Amino acid sequence: MNLTDVKADVEMEKKLLSALMLKDGVAVPEATEILKAEDFYRPEHKEIYRAIVKLNEAGTLIDILLVERELELAGKLKSVTRKYLYGLLNSEHTTGRVPEYATAIKEMSQLRRMIEIGRELVINAQKEQATVAEILAETEQKLTEAAGQSYQKIKTAHDFAIEVWTELTKGEEETRGLATGLLYLDTITSGLKKSDLIILAARPSMGKTALALNIVSQVARGHVVLLFSLEMSRSQLGVRFISSLSRINAMRVQNRTFTDGELQAVLRATTTLAEMKMFVDDTMGITLTELKTKARKIKREHGLDLIVIDYLQLIQCDDRYKGNRVQEVSELSRGLKALARELDVPILALSQLSRAVEMRAEKKPQLSDLRESGSIEQDADIVMFLYREEYYEHDTTKKNIAELIIAKNRNGATGVVPLKFEKEYVLFSNLLKEDLS
Repeated sequence: MNLTDVKADVEMEKKLLSALMLKDGVAVPEATEILKAEDFYRPEHKEIYRAIVKLNEAGTLIDILLVERELELAGKLKSVTRKYLYGLLNSEHTTGRVPEYATAIKEMSQLRRMIEIGRELVINAQKEQATVAEILAETEQKLTEAAGQSYQKIKTAHDFAIEVWTELTKGEEETRGLATGLLYLDTITSGLKKSDLIILAARPSMGKTALALNIVSQVARGHVVLLFSLEMSRSQLGVRFISSLSRINAMRVQNRTFTDGELQAVLRATTTLAEMKMFVDDTMGITLTELKTKARKIKREHGLDLIVIDYLQLIQCDDRYKGNRVQEVSELSRGLKALARELDVPILALSQLSRAVEMRAEKKPQLSDLRESGSIEQDADIVMFLYREEYYEHDTTKKNIAELIIAKNRNGATGVVPLKFEKEYVLFSNLLKEDLS
């Protein structure tokens, strides 16, 4: 038996290729980050993967018919055969397993290469045509290349120190994150920082979507924002944006009952909205894999500065976690944090709070109220809670006042940010002294 044959899983390769041709190739970018065609064991699989990658790089939505055509154009269809290609559809497949399969196939490819390097080492040592030092140096280089990305992120102390110094000597403008327009919030957090996962959580009807859209309105005037609205449709979002931008009652905007003066304000608000650098996706039931793919595409084609997700618990997770909601939400929070680091952008994700808040005398949210998973708190760099006393106490003196409670801030202070809430415009703004009188 050939030793390299042991380090291969042909069935897994089939399942992966089959999954990559599902849902217009939505999972292909995840595979291409890990695998090259040479990592596949079977020659047919190498050619099929090359065809899939080429279609993906061209921005083509992928299916098996287009893969067949690409193979034919490349003169590879005779060696692969239509029968073998279409036989892949009989393999069990799911896009949710693509990262797992790709990682396993990559590791087997690396092991096969290491076996080959071992054989070459034996042959070179027997020939005695080079010194021991030369043989060892050549072998070490080959092993490093075989390890691929495993060593790429390791830095020497010298390189690390230079990187730290460069960061420390940046000007204030370079070190501050995206301004939200909420002055107290920006002071405490220094803005929304790159690679941070920021969680904004609240009980229903507290206004977390409104606050998130207010932040989007501010950031998107000068930076590219990708908004995933998993609960509200684009038309519903439009009412929210126009109401807050025009300061016209949201119900009047929804019912289209404007005075002539208000119509002009709506026109101005629409113009402002049109000029924003914003992309909106209102796909219901979007999976984490699909969300990542769309975010990568926007980053690649337009640049990207902020991702906003409304809301985390509505993202669909892999099939393997079905029935275990705690594991599902844990996987989602880890995935979003990884995406924030990969794309080097802040992600603002809205989240539900558990009903435990309603059972207590003290209604202000706590970290333990994060619904369904403690991993949200662990993965997040910043956790903020939105609280309005008037929601629970109608005779309160704090009418139209909200508190944004910064309960966790990995790289800064915690505290409470007071905000003004104008319910009729679904608008949060800075709280001024005159608002307290």
